[in-house]
Amino acid sequence: MSVVISGALIDGAGIPMSGCHIILKSRVNTSEVVMRTVADVVTGAGGEYSFEAQTGKYCVYLKQDWRDEYCVGDIAVYDDSKPGTLNDFLTALDEGDLKPDVVKRFEEMVAQAQQSAEAAAESEQQAGQHVADAQKIKSDCQTLADNVQQNAEAVAEDKKQVAQLASSATQDAARAEQAVKDADKIVDKAVDKLGEAATLTGEAKASAEAAAKSEQNAKQHRDEAQRIVDDLKGGNASTTEKGLVQLCSDTDNDSEELAATPKAVKTVMDETKTKAPLDSPAFTGTPTTPTPPDDATGLEMANAAFVRKLLAALVDSSPEALDTLNELAAALGNDPEFATTIMNALAGKQPLSDVLTAISNLEERADNLLCFNQDGNASLSPLSEKAR
Repeated sequence: MSVVISGALIDGAGIPMSGCHIILKSRVNTSEVVMRTVADVVTGAGGEYSFEAQTGKYCVYLKQDWRDEYCVGDIAVYDDSKPGTLNDFLTALDEGDLKPDVVKRFEEMVAQAQQSAEAAAESEQQAGQHVADAQKIKSDCQTLADNVQQNAEAVAEDKKQVAQLASSATQDAARAEQAVKDADKIVDKAVDKLGEAATLTGEAKASAEAAAKSEQNAKQHRDEAQRIVDDLKGGNASTTEKGLVQLCSDTDNDSEELAATPKAVKTVMDETKTKAPLDSPAFTGTPTTPTPPDDATGLEMANAAFVRKLLAALVDSSPEALDTLNELAAALGNDPEFATTIMNALAGKQPLSDVLTAISNLEERADNLLCFNQDGNASLSPLSEKAR
């Protein structure tokens, strides 16, 4: 039976490994594959591959271009294996991942817990039997007590008869003496019954104490079994401690005591493939970006909405008669060489006169006359009354 192994082979930077040889070397003999046979699969342009792996165990090697082949790990393909990527099979746990001492310790702890549970159950059963025995002994003691009471009443009755016989001793002395002997025997028998009752009472007390002790032992066995179970629960492996490895398929898990399953790794890799690279990404389709504010001057990414908004603001700031390109072109005389025309016109103008420029800079004052001082600079001189 074969299992489909397919996917895309990429390197650590997410670049497809095209033309790479995936080499499978059989490690064991199976019903489908002979040991030491070699299978070679070449990836496509995008690093894609797909092949049907036969049931067995393989050493996986990679070889690309002129480089030597190198081993990347071992995989095991079983009859009930699910289809997946090469990474899924390389990262799957196998029986070889558990150390023999860890497995042996775990089996010993499980056996000890089982023995403790069985001992606790047996002790609990014995405690119940002791309680039942104690109840039976108590019932027997009550029966004996009733018998003693009846015997005591019989003794009292016999004594009464002895008194009657004594009163008539003159009539039958021999009979009275015999009656006294009979009474003594009855009394001795009653005393013996009382002794037996006391003995049974002591045995009942001892049985009750044994039942209490058995119940205490049963509780200790239960506590010991619970402690062993708690030890099993608390013996998880971490990055610094040995123990049982627990698996987790959550992609947002950050615990150091849970190992990521191939499913979690595949989920993260699939999500990573949907992200653009940080260095010079090449976008396709219609990517979107937030619209920057109107006063943005940094390295923000400008989108179509941002450009349209700035153009609309520029047009709205123009006079109403010049808020279209046609109106601007008409105002400039539809001259495609308007800038050249203006520069040529300015070149034909006479340069500014320094004298006129100096006069234009003077402040106008009443009753003053324009004149030139000894330095040849233009200035204003106040007029006298006659000059005015």
